[in-house]
Amino acid sequence: MMVIFPPMLELLLKEDTFFTHEPKDALFWRLHLKELTGGLPFGLMGPFLGAPQAVMGLEKLTVLGVKEVFVMGCCGAISDELSIGDIFLPHCALSDEGTSKAYSQGEMVFLPGDRALKKLEEILSSKGVGYKKGPILSTDAALRETKKKLEALRRLGIKCVDMEISALFSVGEFRGIEVAGAFVVSDELYHQRWKPGFSSQIFKESQKVLSKKVYEGVMEYVRS
Repeated sequence: MMVIFPPMLELLLKEDTFFTHEPKDALFWRLHLKELTGGLPFGLMGPFLGAPQAVMGLEKLTVLGVKEVFVMGCCGAISDELSIGDIFLPHCALSDEGTSKAYSQGEMVFLPGDRALKKLEEILSSKGVGYKKGPILSTDAALRETKKKLEALRRLGIKCVDMEISALFSVGEFRGIEVAGAFVVSDELYHQRWKPGFSSQIFKESQKVLSKKVYEGVMEYVRS
């Protein structure tokens, strides 16, 4: 599992016991490992900020032989169909970041792995966690989400914005590994003024629910 948002990772590290590996080529992220029954390794990796750093982490996982990766983080809502605290699963990602260009032939839209996305949906449904789906945009310039740009994105049907997932999907397609993501809406970008929700109770509660339920479900999945 890759955990983008630091507080989410901190929550999970308090839930279980891990051995922390600090690769020499990692600037901020760490790989937290535990051994499951039968010697099967399981890991949490993070946190990350931006596509280049997240892709470096994912490439490390591919070298280790990982074939399926579940990503958790937070995103900003472009559409008024979503509110702070909602859980969102992107079924495609439009790239406005530069990293995915190294893994494609000019494509701009990238898809999650079918199996990984279905498994995430199964986990959330079985745990009684509601979610919404739609397209997401990943950007390198979080502070350049102008009104004009947001209006254009809404016309394209984009629901949310983050900084990493399109690049992670592109690596998944390129390397032949399954990558899917689940996000908590942290802020709303469809008002006259930006509405942040990082300190709100509903956001904090939703990140706890998403982190714990996905972790529980993935652990059950890898043990089955």
